[in-house]
Amino acid sequence: MTFKVATTHSSDHFRENPAFGVCMKPSHFTIGTFPIYTGLLTLVLFSDGRADQRTDYPRNLLNIGPTIAQFRNEVQRADIVIRARVKKIQRHKKGNHADQDVLVDILRCYKGQFPDPSPSIRLETYWHRIWDEQGAPPLPQVGTELILLIDVVRPRHGNPPPLGQSMHYMVPFYYLVTEDNMVESLFGFPMEMLPHLRLDRMEDLILNAITEGPPVPPKFQTAEVLLTDNFDDHSLAGWTFLEGNKIQKPFNTDGFIWQDAVNYIWIGPHNIHLPQLELFVSRDLQGGFYKGTWNHVTPVEFGIVNGRLRLRTQHVLQHITAVTGDPEWTDYQIDVDMYTFNNPASPHGPTNYLKFGPYGRVHIPNFPETSGEHSMVAVEIGNYANYDVSEGTWGNAAFQIRCKFPEPSYIVRDPSRIVRLTDILDYTPWTVKEKIKIHLCAKFFGSHVEGWINGEKVLEGTIPSNHPGIQRGRIALWTFETWSEFDNLVVRRLIPQKTH
Repeated sequence: MTFKVATTHSSDHFRENPAFGVCMKPSHFTIGTFPIYTGLLTLVLFSDGRADQRTDYPRNLLNIGPTIAQFRNEVQRADIVIRARVKKIQRHKKGNHADQDVLVDILRCYKGQFPDPSPSIRLETYWHRIWDEQGAPPLPQVGTELILLIDVVRPRHGNPPPLGQSMHYMVPFYYLVTEDNMVESLFGFPMEMLPHLRLDRMEDLILNAITEGPPVPPKFQTAEVLLTDNFDDHSLAGWTFLEGNKIQKPFNTDGFIWQDAVNYIWIGPHNIHLPQLELFVSRDLQGGFYKGTWNHVTPVEFGIVNGRLRLRTQHVLQHITAVTGDPEWTDYQIDVDMYTFNNPASPHGPTNYLKFGPYGRVHIPNFPETSGEHSMVAVEIGNYANYDVSEGTWGNAAFQIRCKFPEPSYIVRDPSRIVRLTDILDYTPWTVKEKIKIHLCAKFFGSHVEGWINGEKVLEGTIPSNHPGIQRGRIALWTFETWSEFDNLVVRRLIPQKTH
């Protein structure tokens, strides 16, 4: 590794060792005081002040989203925003992660336009463990009035959109309009949103966000190289390996069952955190890389194999992250070659989920130890909660920018997205083939993020202003239930584009 920077941390952090004109466009947790979720509220306050005792689905999560700022950001990020009434349900998938395709009558268009006439729009509900026992809440029925923030998603994987249309029209979160012109969410709203839940006030929020518009993408260019590593020297110097696992252990809160989470850490060959998990790390004397063995299997491997950094996890809910760089790095570009493989020794073993890629703006307050308080912005292969709603695949056909905030250790997947501790800044289907090189480029300049694959800019987004990585942070490579390898890593500083 070549590491060209004056670091601010001690040398012990680097030691040998993860949318036809249907609708026209009118215009174009907190660091230090992060809330700890210790329980669920029993009473739910609605916009008119009354209390509701319903507990059949988690309307009562603490610090539920969106906040006003989050809602405005989501409106700005959406390609199309409309108020509409469901007129036909074309397709419905049951289950704890249900989704359906609907045709709607547009009542009002706030932003954007559909490339297709009479588009089919996909709605979904997010998974929650309680739904495994009690059933998921119903999706909107015919006649239901909705506010829809729609992402227009280009089909890239091969599964065509419905009705022969050119695009997928996806709704990450929908909002219901009641007969008395109030706005409701499946999961409720935080207190600061309650004064805005009358329809006319919600429309004011939407129109003000649209008028303000999203940030204008900055212009920038590359400067000096900050770090290179082609792994040909077989050294892991400068890398710290963080390993985490979601343990199948119930966490009971007012009748809701959560999964507890435990993170434990490797720096080099030593398991220095939570050794009671009985995960043993040893070095393969012939291959030179490290294996983590738990219950007499090998769920994790990391190290250099044939001049590439291998990060491999195939145990359920297990990930590994290789961290390097300076926490004071600000604007930079990460270039890396990536590969994925199925396990030839176990063709009928665990599924290769195809979740891997670089992290930027990595913030670990107590580096290297973390139990959920870390944060980052991932430009990654894979989708967040396994199921790609747009093209109906499971975990293996997506490219996205994912913004993770600090979160309690027991928050998992969809609940994290519901409370906006995971924010998907941009997303598209993407086919990943085994053993084929992917050149991924992730660019971080101010709050602006871009994702490139094989020289094509595919994604871009804006980091929320309250994210710990809004200005600076380390970099990392990671994998989750995937056999991945990385090569030819280069980190370059980005500077404002020079004007002539």
